[in-house]
Amino acid sequence: MNDEIDHLLFEDESMIRDYQAIQKTCFLRGKQHVIRTTGKHRGVKLLATVDYATGQIIWQEDEQYIAETFLNFLQRGVSVSDIGVVKSNIETRDFCV
Repeated sequence: MNDEIDHLLFEDESMIRDYQAIQKTCFLRGKQHVIRTTGKHRGVKLLATVDYATGQIIWQEDEQYIAETFLNFLQRGVSVSDIGVVKSNIETRDFCV
């Protein structure tokens, strides 16, 4: 790309729920009923990164989305993309791989 930027990565996360959510209810305003749902609200957490220059996609799916999951995903992306420092638009963080 240029001498300052070797890789430009776009990262996103998504949670895909494995149950049908109630979309509409037909109750008068202020008279809505609480509709209880049973069972576990399971789903899949999907994390993905795309390298802008090469189009390479790195993705991971997991049942839990916790800080450790996200850190492991970032470390995997760093090792695959041969990057030592990941910069975000919020702040800069150094990750040891």
